[in-house]
Amino acid sequence: YVEEGKKNGGERLAETTINNNYLSRIKSTIKIGCETAGIDYKLDKAKVTFSSEVPKPRNQIPPDYHTLERIFRKGLATGVLVDALMPLLGFTAGRRLGILSYLRAEDIKPYYGCYVVVPKDIIVSENNDRLIVPVKTAASLNLYVLNNFFVGNGFVGWARKQTGFIFKQLHEGVVSPAGTA
Repeated sequence: YVEEGKKNGGERLAETTINNNYLSRIKSTIKIGCETAGIDYKLDKAKVTFSSEVPKPRNQIPPDYHTLERIFRKGLATGVLVDALMPLLGFTAGRRLGILSYLRAEDIKPYYGCYVVVPKDIIVSENNDRLIVPVKTAASLNLYVLNNFFVGNGFVGWARKQTGFIFKQLHEGVVSPAGTA
């Protein structure tokens, strides 16, 4: 599978994606297994090294003013809430749209006179299914403050009354909500 991807010129996973999305979960699973079996867990101090062929993380350059203006206007023109607010929310919160697609009402909490979002990397549904949120870095799980604009325009009040995902449209009949966002 890996060789086929190389031959076809497929995009490779970056070091941070491998480390944060895969290795950390594998190590956690092994740790839980060791604890359950009563075996000493020896990987706490293990150092992982990557091949020089593994892409290093790229610095992302945020869109410039004209690009943002075009994105916001396109979103407004659709008349669809997710199209209109999600890019603005991503811009003001400094978060990837893929992460915001997993936002739920219980993630928005009042905190010292403002509202914050406390992201999760795993969501448990009503029927106890575990959904892994595609988090790229540990920093993506830091809480962040919502701009008061979202309180004033009614978004926070509306969002906190929702059940399930706030941007439900991105989860209906979609394989990858983050990719769709």
